[in-house]
Amino acid sequence: MAWYHTFNKKVHSDDSFEIEKAFHEMTKAIPTAPKIKRNTQFYSKKYYDTRVKPTVDAEWELVKDTLPKTSHIAFSNKITERMYESESESFKERLDVERNEEHLNNMAEYKRILDALEKLPDSPKSFNE
Repeated sequence: MAWYHTFNKKVHSDDSFEIEKAFHEMTKAIPTAPKIKRNTQFYSKKYYDTRVKPTVDAEWELVKDTLPKTSHIAFSNKITERMYESESESFKERLDVERNEEHLNNMAEYKRILDALEKLPDSPKSFNE
């Protein structure tokens, strides 16, 4: 019985690909919820060009030939982490407030998009009303 249920879950017809494609198109329209960035990600996004990049470029020039196949991104992330940790506590608190505000704005935009999708005539919710 277990073998039968395992191997007979898929639709075996000529139209199965079209059905799968239709489901993919329906789910593609639903956006994914925004996630809150880590403190170092937000710091990097906001200050990479002005604070982090000059340090990364200078240190990369010194070690790029000595490190075995190191990723420039991983190297940059380590420096960003180090620079974030060296910032003052008041700066970190202000940055955390900004990060939370950005996330709340992103969530509000996400909810607005979901509300707009629910009001479309093709949505299942509109058929029940």
